[in-house]
Order: sequence, then structure tokens, then C-alpha cells
Amino acid sequence: MIILVYWLPGSWKSRASEIIHKKLGSSSVIIQTDAIHKELFPTPKYSLEESEKTFTVLYQRVEKRAWNNSIIIVDGVFSKRSERERIYTIAEKHQIPCFGVLITA
Repeated sequence: MIILVYWLPGSWKSRASEIIHKKLGSSSVIIQTDAIHKELFPTPKYSLEESEKTFTVLYQRVEKRAWNNSIIIVDGVFSKRSERERIYTIAEKHQIPCFGVLITA
């Protein structure tokens, strides 16, 4: 299962993801765009190139976890519909449910 938690920066997405993770327990994992971005770019410029690389790595990690039948909580802004659709496509490919959680704080 994939749970996509998304919306604007500062809307408590990460806190919501942590609460979901705590409720689901050790069978779930959180994959955050912010964490990947910081891992890849210790001194970020927040450029389009950085964003594209961050999402490429995120999709790869979600794909890898989908093969393991994990519960994947994906946390990020996902402001573009195409970014969200890529997550839905991964879920469809692996025939696992995917739920979008839009945070509006």
C-alpha cells in the first residue's frame, strides 16, 4: 500500500506522516522528499535540476519498496499533478492500493 501525504510546505505533512507511521507500526516506512533532497544536496540551491533528481530518487525508492510489499508513506509537496500520478502509476503497476492524503492546515 502507498499513502501519499502531500500539499504546501509548512502544512504539517511530515507530522501527519509520522502519526500514520506510528499507527501502522514497523510494517510501514516513510519516504520524504525533504530528506532525500538534503541527502543529495547538503548545500541546496533548490533548483529545478535538484528537484528533478530528488524526485527521480524518490520514485526509485518507492518502486523498490513496492516490490517488498511494504506500506509506504510518501511525504512531499507534490505540487504538480504529474508528480502525484507517477506515484499512482507505481501503485497500479504493482497492483497495490494507493491513497492520497491532502493536508490543508
